[in-house]
Amino acid sequence: MIRLHRLGHSPQPFHLNPDLVITVEANPDTVVTLTTGSRLLVMETPEQVADAVRGWRASVLDAMARVPRRSSGLALVRGTAGDGGVPSLNAEVARQETELPGRGPRS
Repeated sequence: MIRLHRLGHSPQPFHLNPDLVITVEANPDTVVTLTTGSRLLVMETPEQVADAVRGWRASVLDAMARVPRRSSGLALVRGTAGDGGVPSLNAEVARQETELPGRGPRS
């Protein structure tokens, strides 16, 4: 978001999403036209508005280009048997072997 000031009796600051800006004109006051069709009168010059938009976009690109803070990429996390997750295959095989008719538990 960029911070601008409405033109009026007392300048009121507000934040604007720069993706909504279509044009910025000086007629002699600065008029910002938005994609919604709204027009805003602001105290900043067209150059100041353009600089604010450019700075905001540069900060977004900079944030995207930074390396994540993680020491490595994604890691696979495995649960252990008995933690309420899926039982291990070895535990399932052992359970089936003890339940087979005519076979008792292995000793």
